Amino acid sequence: MSDVAATHDHALAEAGSMPGVDNRKFGVWLFIASEVMFFMALIGMYLAYRGQASWAEFHHALDIPLTAKIRLGWDTDTLNYALIARIVEENGGALVAVHGRSRSQGYGGEADWDAIAYVKQMLKIPVIANGDVKTVQDIHAIQALTGCDAVMIGRAAMGNPWIFARQERSAVTPAMVC
Repeated sequence: MSDVAATHDHALAEAGSMPGVDNRKFGVWLFIASEVMFFMALIGMYLAYRGQASWAEFHHALDIPLTAKIRLGWDTDTLNYALIARIVEENGGALVAVHGRSRSQGYGGEADWDAIAYVKQMLKIPVIANGDVKTVQDIHAIQALTGCDAVMIGRAAMGNPWIFARQERSAVTPAMVC
């Protein structure tokens, strides 16, 4: 098992044993987890209102797939992406997109592609990798490292919409734009 996998398995084990854990340390984790549970409770209330009994029935009643885009967690001390990704999958999610940064990182620092690879190894549903994909070479690199099923490109497309055609901006001529 890689160091990354061992670290993330340990984080899941700690999260699973919350009653014996100092809640001050995991206060933000509890907040994030409670947001997910709150969302699930809202859906549960909707299901009860509609006379449907389960997430599976809700999932089958929709004409569109349920998907999620997540970050790694709130900050480096509260990385809960493995748990949230598992919740998405276990509750009928069709895919999960993982942005390789925490919320506190915003768009700074480097995206953690190893964490995205861990989610891909862990889940059976498709995983979309996101974060620090700025060039055509980055597309190939993130796919090779993570084994992801697809790549999501965000802000880099504003400066280079040709990235979707797998072309670098520097290779685009004025004739190609007009």
